[in-house]
Amino acid sequence: MDLVEARGRVALLLERERADTWRVQGYRKASAALDAVGPARSASRIEHGTLTDLPDVGPRTGRWRLRP
Repeated sequence: MDLVEARGRVALLLERERADTWRVQGYRKASAALDAVGPARSASRIEHGTLTDLPDVGPRTGRWRLRP
């Protein structure tokens, strides 16, 4: 599962749990932002700790670690 799929999955699960709409929308927007920059650039941003510098990627939606 890549970054975009993971964020989209989180949004879907939050929606099923009837989480706050703003939180679901936040994950959907973050997913779109990651999709726009692509997987290689997203991975680079994760590695350098700059993922939250992207528009629509906040502290919660930007939590991500690369697996070895």
